[in-house]
Amino acid sequence: MEKEHTVFNERVRLALRMAFPGRPVSAADELADSLASGTTIARVSLGAARDAVLMAALAHWLTAEAGRTALVVAPEDRDVAGLKKAFDQTGLAAGLGCTILGRDGVVESADVTIGSLDAIATRTAAGVVDARGFDVVALSGLDSLSDVASAAMLRRAIGPANESRRLVALSSILGPAHRNLVRDLGGAYVELELEAEEERVKMAPCVTYDVPSDKKMALFRSVL
Repeated sequence: MEKEHTVFNERVRLALRMAFPGRPVSAADELADSLASGTTIARVSLGAARDAVLMAALAHWLTAEAGRTALVVAPEDRDVAGLKKAFDQTGLAAGLGCTILGRDGVVESADVTIGSLDAIATRTAAGVVDARGFDVVALSGLDSLSDVASAAMLRRAIGPANESRRLVALSSILGPAHRNLVRDLGGAYVELELEAEEERVKMAPCVTYDVPSDKKMALFRSVL
């Protein structure tokens, strides 16, 4: 899929700049631009601006793609409030609505739904929420969601990759488990590196090939 650059939503840009002057605006622009092309995984070092950058990128994409919805998966219940605050700092400026998914109560319809992995898995299993029906799924803390138990819950709730859904995942580290989970849930992806301190943004296409067991030794020798 070709990368299509769109002008970053000015209302979201100004809101993010007011909350976090400097580098986060550029990082959000790059993340939103990459999301416009498809599934994205990003290694981030953005400090307190991390959640705001994610929400700003989602807000831009949702305003550019009218009628779309996003599900933001938080590792724990305690992370939900911070993500909601980050949305209020940026998404509200774009006229978007946000709801928090709990373990009980009525599920309200909104542009952005935020919930912990446990809450999403519980409500999905009960048939109250269709976690597979969102247009984009955001994993705010991939580093805390890629262990065996969490990954299994995500795969059951979100389901395998499909052409109608995009995935965006942020992590402080990226290893095989992180990349494999993103590929399973979102398909082929673009990999980003977003850093605040060095004002560096790098993007490189990433393609993963499955190597048969009997070919792995030959591949290892070739690499050496």
